[in-house]
Amino acid sequence: MFGEDGQSALFEQLRLQYESDLRSYCRMLTGTPWDAEDLYQETMLKSLRANAAFLSHLAPRAFLFRVASNAWLDVCRKRKADVRLPVGHEALASETDTYSFDTEAALHRGS
Repeated sequence: MFGEDGQSALFEQLRLQYESDLRSYCRMLTGTPWDAEDLYQETMLKSLRANAAFLSHLAPRAFLFRVASNAWLDVCRKRKADVRLPVGHEALASETDTYSFDTEAALHRGS
């Protein structure tokens, strides 16, 4: 769809466009600035690995929020914590459900 340079430029454009919202969402999920930063970095890394799925997704913001939610749940499971996502977090990422997108499948295809 894009050349490698075009993909890099588009990825960077989308990263910049959604950075503030995604950082805020990560902070809301984690409750701490350091966990939020780790979650943001992990979300961007997973999105980069699933580059084609991310760049072609109809709702890139929803894609990022879903990746962040799933990554945070993974962290909580590893910590064996009682996972309680903030009220309303589903509404923030609900755009993804409209497109019936399976993030896990996309991540596996991208690796």
